[in-house]
Amino acid sequence: MKTIVVAGDLMWNHYLVQHESAPKAHHEATVSTVVENCAGGAWYSKDLVELACSNPGHDSVSILCAPRHGNKRPDAGLAVSDAYQVCARFPHIAGDKQPTTWRIKDFLGCRLPEPADRPLVVEHDVPNPDVLLIDDVNLGFNKEDKYDGPWPLALKAGGNPTRIVYKTSASPNSALWKKLLKDFADRMTVVVPADALRTKCAAISKALSWDQTIEDVVREFEHGACTSELAKCRRVIVHFGPAGAACLSRVPLHGVDAEADPRAGNMRLERFVYRPDELEGVWYEKHPGLTFGVSPIIAAAVVRHELESSTYPLFIAVSRALGAARESHGIGGGRGARFVPDASIKAIGELYHPSPSKKDELHDPAGVYFSSFPHELLTCAPLKDQPASKSNLLRDLTGASDEYVAAKAIEVVMWGPDKALDATPKARYGNYLTVDRDEIERINAVRNLILTYREQKDDRKPLSIAVFGPPGSGKSFAIRELAAEVLIGFRKPLEFNLSQFNTIADLHHAFHEVADATVRGEMPLVFWDEFDATLNNERFFWLRHFLEPMQDGSFRSDGASHPLGKAIFVFAGGTCYTQQDFAGLDRDATKWTDFKARKGPDFVSRLRGHVNIKGPNREEAAQCGVESEETTRAPGRDSEFFIRRALLLRALLQRHHKHLLKKQPAQISPGVINAFLRIPKYVHGARSLEAVVSMSSVGTDLFYSPAHMPPEHLLKMHVEGDFVSLVTTGELGPETLEKLAEACHEAWRAYKVRNGWTHALVRNDQLKHHHLLVPYTELDESDKERNRASARTTRAKLLGIGIDVMPVAILEERPTKEEPLTESDIESLKGTEHDRWMREMLLQGYEWSADSFPALKLHRDIAPLEELRREDQLIDDEITRFIPDELWKLGYVLVRTPAAGGQT
Repeated sequence: MKTIVVAGDLMWNHYLVQHESAPKAHHEATVSTVVENCAGGAWYSKDLVELACSNPGHDSVSILCAPRHGNKRPDAGLAVSDAYQVCARFPHIAGDKQPTTWRIKDFLGCRLPEPADRPLVVEHDVPNPDVLLIDDVNLGFNKEDKYDGPWPLALKAGGNPTRIVYKTSASPNSALWKKLLKDFADRMTVVVPADALRTKCAAISKALSWDQTIEDVVREFEHGACTSELAKCRRVIVHFGPAGAACLSRVPLHGVDAEADPRAGNMRLERFVYRPDELEGVWYEKHPGLTFGVSPIIAAAVVRHELESSTYPLFIAVSRALGAARESHGIGGGRGARFVPDASIKAIGELYHPSPSKKDELHDPAGVYFSSFPHELLTCAPLKDQPASKSNLLRDLTGASDEYVAAKAIEVVMWGPDKALDATPKARYGNYLTVDRDEIERINAVRNLILTYREQKDDRKPLSIAVFGPPGSGKSFAIRELAAEVLIGFRKPLEFNLSQFNTIADLHHAFHEVADATVRGEMPLVFWDEFDATLNNERFFWLRHFLEPMQDGSFRSDGASHPLGKAIFVFAGGTCYTQQDFAGLDRDATKWTDFKARKGPDFVSRLRGHVNIKGPNREEAAQCGVESEETTRAPGRDSEFFIRRALLLRALLQRHHKHLLKKQPAQISPGVINAFLRIPKYVHGARSLEAVVSMSSVGTDLFYSPAHMPPEHLLKMHVEGDFVSLVTTGELGPETLEKLAEACHEAWRAYKVRNGWTHALVRNDQLKHHHLLVPYTELDESDKERNRASARTTRAKLLGIGIDVMPVAILEERPTKEEPLTESDIESLKGTEHDRWMREMLLQGYEWSADSFPALKLHRDIAPLEELRREDQLIDDEITRFIPDELWKLGYVLVRTPAAGGQT
């Protein structure tokens, strides 16, 4: 039997319940009990550990803690803190009309024990537990321990805990911390909220993007405030509420480190677990009211992991704990008439050990959280060489080269972004969706500005934001959708196009409309379109006329000063496509002098934020108001434009031909998609792309084919390049890909059977049993999709080694046989396919294990290709060699071409 000791601050929670119909006088009876109590601190952590370690089939454990007698506070004179909270009903989700869910309204603080109070020590304590969990709430337990103090025997002379999990809600700095760091750093996992590190001057951004957060955390542990102490621990888990957690460690990584060399003193990012559709703090904004408990819920799951990591891997522990913390806040104190302190405890237990028969979010959070991963595990550059300090989660999913990104973009159009980009961080506001990191960070920065401005009642100056982008990029749309989601009571914005104003009086009239809206109690969203317009041959004419309104919140008209009130000004550029262009970073001396004369720098200094919306064309270096030259299209440069186009095309199909999306995949020719994605340029940005879609004569036809495309003279109005040619040389079609996927599976199955494997409902590598040893047609959709994912990147993998796939029918001279692959080709393709598979699995949270257990996200092939078992390497070899024959059967041939930049 294994032993867990739980020690730390002991707390008794007093919930003062604020009922909706309270008595009006002393003699009136209360509706019901107005005070609810429950144990907190280390006692609550013990309850969570019991849940985490209670799954069926696991060896029993002994969990030791300070004694507690039911739901009754210990007698006075014992060192127990009392915490007081006022509870009330809140809308379950922000915006609901009726409050239904009990949560904390106000935290009133704690009454600390008296110095003379006797400490409650761990009952039946032992000096050498398998795991020691310390719950430090900074209420006195962390002060220097005396001979008869509250610290457990494991921390006293002769104590020898195997592992320690130290959960703290503040930046560690106490006698206890110094003791732990001095004697037990090599066996200790610290669980700490990100805000605690921020108070220690750690420069970790908040709610911008997960990529930025990853880079900030890595920097802090490599060179920042966390290097001197926290980085010396065995592992540190920094959580960002229930939305994500960074796991940093010095634990050796299979396939990278020698097991005997733990890289002492060199902590690295082990995993970053995240929800791709959410940011830090968003869950709490959408579910108002307070709850406590993210850190202890994670700590208890980590205890279970430390007890036996092979049956409860780190990703499983952290992702399920984050899901449990999220659900705990959602449930709060229940939705009934009476507040229930432990209303969420059952749900937490269920999410620690979800039922294998239920795969939705509420039953296994490990299915909706994803993870970054150490790139050293990969085989091929450039991803293998990508340091943790340079995060790109979108590229981790798509691959590095243009061809891999284009293959993923086709998948987005065919299957939709929720399925194709499931692991990709997103910014989604209403109908606006982007997965481009730059756009995510800019739009989220604006979101944070709006939320802060909304709460600062004394700030009466307009919040001034600029938004830039090429024509048709959807600049105003992005901000409008954002405002509709984050502003309560949002009304239709005020919109003024300054290129249509002829006099200063026109601008003053617009200011009066803004002031009238604020007098009505609104906080209007005001769009100033083409604010960089020319009037009377003067560029940037209007800038100086906004200086006083932006700085002082007032404007002068008819000799009097008029207050504007609280408003959000959005300046949308008309001639400048980026903030850098507008601000003059690339101007020559003459243009910069002119910009200063027009009060450009003064205007820029009054802006509080900006957004660059990129649009559907590949980014190109451009000067403000000057048409750029042909884009330099180096492989990998702004490859994300394929994804931006795919998202826009999918949305436009939904708008104009939504019947094509009723089935999965979308009923559209791969050649048509190929042309939409690869055309060099849309002349008028998104408007041109929409024009091509709307002009296509699909009507009520059930399939969007090349025959539906507009005639060439109409296409030339909106695109640069040979659209028709791109349609006829399209990608591999859905039927071809399905047959490739089936052939891939059948080749794998035949090899397994030849080597003695048999079908069984549960995989067992030692007995050579595998649950997927059935014909392709009998696989469920998720298992078929794994084979399709490989098939979809067939052309990208071949192009990476200088081979294209061409339909035999379009070749002038029909070949007599398929193009063979050289041994060098085989080795390269094996490496790229293994990396593609590894990236997919690693993003889902898989890690290496000697035997594979899919339910726990463990797989024996999570290692560099050269370290796989000989049997698994031979499988990859056999599947790779069948590609030319299979493509030949399907009417395609391999053609040698110049290598197409990048492999993975």
